Amino acid sequence: SKQLTNWYNEQTFFLEQLDQLHEANNRRIVTMEQQIEHGAVLLAQLRRKHFIYCIEAGRTKEALLYHGTARQQLTPGEIIEAIRTNKQLREGTMIALLDFIRALPDEAERRELYRAAKPILGPILLRTDMALVFGIDARAVAVPANETEPVLAPMTERYREDFLDGNDWNHAALTRFARDYPRYYVYLLPAITTITQQQWNRMVKVLSFKLAMGMPTHELRLLTAERAMELVEKFAKRDAKVRDPLLMSFSFSVYRLKKQAEHAGSPKATMDRIERLMKRFNMGQNRQYAFYLKEFEKRYVKEWKRMQEELAKRKG
Repeated sequence: SKQLTNWYNEQTFFLEQLDQLHEANNRRIVTMEQQIEHGAVLLAQLRRKHFIYCIEAGRTKEALLYHGTARQQLTPGEIIEAIRTNKQLREGTMIALLDFIRALPDEAERRELYRAAKPILGPILLRTDMALVFGIDARAVAVPANETEPVLAPMTERYREDFLDGNDWNHAALTRFARDYPRYYVYLLPAITTITQQQWNRMVKVLSFKLAMGMPTHELRLLTAERAMELVEKFAKRDAKVRDPLLMSFSFSVYRLKKQAEHAGSPKATMDRIERLMKRFNMGQNRQYAFYLKEFEKRYVKEWKRMQEELAKRKG
């Protein structure tokens, strides 16, 4: 019929028009699609770069937000490789990375990040406090000792030598570590103070008590003093020539610890620890803490007063 023929002609005309439009704009459409695809890739790259920047800059909350909401999360290996190639590795960068790893909720992911990061720790980084933080954190998520020991060993040995030598600059390094990383100092103290008889013999022993009293908090002072007493018990219990001068000097440190605790209103548990420390002065020689403290007073306090009096007379 004529009506059907007209309808067919109209549809044919429209299809021809659509084909012409498509041919005219196809290149433009393809270009736009490519631009959109390229833009999406570029945006993803920018977001990843921002993510790595947030980790390196210590903006941990931002980094966690990106990592938790990313459509396709970077693998532990990809994160470490991006940091390795994006910036010269310094202690501060690695500390920021450790802050990010520690904040992740998934223990398995944390473990894989520590393992992925271990190979990028060169000789310089292994001689920083960061290496101790790295190794101790990694152990906390069950990274085996044979993987963490090479990370911990250089600085553990360095601080052990500082403990043995006992000079002011040695103590300054240990005290700074304790101030900056108190929880890690507590963990590391047994390893630092695990020594042989030969090391004990050459150790500047009396200065270990000076180290204890230089710690930044009362808890760390008490903990270090307790460890120093363990060494006296282990190596000098039956050696009066070494034991008695040490305990005499140590008695005044314990006296100060007690006074500090009383002044601060420390809890009973702390006061009980100090009392137990005092009782350990009796090493089977019928000499108690009070005896050594009195000897300290005779030797040092009264002598100091006598010298001051003589000096005053000379000036007069």
